[in-house]
Amino acid sequence: LLALEDDEVDALVERALPGKDVCVDRVDEGAVEVEDRGDVLQPAGHLVVSEACWMKPDPPPECVAFWNAEYPAIRRVETLLSVVDTCGWQTVAHFSLPRESWWTDYYGPLQHSVTQFRQRHEHEPDAQELAHQVQREIDMWVRYSEFYSYEFLVMRMG
Repeated sequence: LLALEDDEVDALVERALPGKDVCVDRVDEGAVEVEDRGDVLQPAGHLVVSEACWMKPDPPPECVAFWNAEYPAIRRVETLLSVVDTCGWQTVAHFSLPRESWWTDYYGPLQHSVTQFRQRHEHEPDAQELAHQVQREIDMWVRYSEFYSYEFLVMRMG
């Protein structure tokens, strides 16, 4: 990890949900403290995080099962914002990653790579299993992307 002095940075970008003075990977049972961030941010500093969120109620059971296996802490945006507030952070802004960004910048190129990978490793069972797992994620997104996305939050200590 990068060693930072107190009050050294204006902004941090994390892939974790903030706690009061720490970033936590999950706020449900078994919360994991990732690292204390409260001291390295300048008093008016900002923390930017992205978090997987449900975008619609009642996602299909197959989609729920997939996310329960991959990231069980997924929650509704409203719940995430409430947790942020409860943890002592102020949400300055938030937005969902647009659907077209998922395909154009991530899943489209990934699909191309998986197809090529499968062809290159046609007779390798372990490689085919890996490709199958990645393909499952792509297929899940194609079928159920209206139900989930990443929410980006810009926050500062409240």
